[in-house]
Amino acid sequence: MVVFEPHKSKPISDFHAELMFEFPNLPTQLFDYYILRTARIMAKNGHLFRCRSRIMTQPNVTRYRLVAPACTEIEDIISAYRHDCCGDERVTRCFTPPVGSCLCDRSKIWYDDEESTLHIEGNREGIYYLDVSLMPATDACELPEILYEKYFDTLMLGTKAAILLIAGRPWSNIRNGTAFRVEFYNKLAEDTVDASRHKMLGSVKMNFGRVL
Repeated sequence: MVVFEPHKSKPISDFHAELMFEFPNLPTQLFDYYILRTARIMAKNGHLFRCRSRIMTQPNVTRYRLVAPACTEIEDIISAYRHDCCGDERVTRCFTPPVGSCLCDRSKIWYDDEESTLHIEGNREGIYYLDVSLMPATDACELPEILYEKYFDTLMLGTKAAILLIAGRPWSNIRNGTAFRVEFYNKLAEDTVDASRHKMLGSVKMNFGRVL
């Protein structure tokens, strides 16, 4: 059985206000398209939307159906742990099925996105925890709330850039659109680092040696 932790989402229409102020004459359907496209770029390049999944495994079962929550798609498996009577053990994540490897009773996993299947080799009965990177589905009408609460400015930069760079429209502005796009990718790079370090933050004790 696979269980994803709950996550909050917001309708795409909640992201319209700033765009309606800057582009008052454009249809909201255009906003929807470019907001969603930008959100998918952010999720794919930055792994900004992460969710934890719990899998209760069974002996000798190596394939598990891993279907993303509503309105999302699985982008990648960030990390995996197995919990059993011996405690927590980190699981090796592979991008392709391991060939000719000796598992020595340790687990290796990989995800087949075409079949939405998680493969677990060296499997023992227990509980696996997966940190999964998700992205909005191509037909999503809602976006993860974190894009509104934490990454709204980045999302708006990318969306405005995409709208301004549409060629041959009254609102087209290549100069401003290019500047927004550069700023968007710079901000996305910062957000990516922030997302990758979110579990590493905390108090740090440093010893600078003796003071003479």
